[in-house]
Amino acid sequence: MILTDQPWSPIHTLAVKNITNLDVSPDGKSIAFTVMQAALTCEPSSFQSQVYLADADGSQQVRLTNHRGNDYWPSWGGSNSP
Repeated sequence: MILTDQPWSPIHTLAVKNITNLDVSPDGKSIAFTVMQAALTCEPSSFQSQVYLADADGSQQVRLTNHRGNDYWPSWGGSNSP
């Protein structure tokens, strides 16, 4: 968390990303997860969820989905790909 001397406002709360629905790959080397964040640039404003993939240590994050809809609950198939 970065602390600043600026006063708190509701927009700061909306900037927080919520990470949920973690699923570790069968070989333990990767994690698929959902990131939910406020989308204030569209009408109407909403929360949107997209699926990401990262190495088990949290590095090498890659966004797998990218659209106005919501994606949840990534799970691993038989070939170690979400």
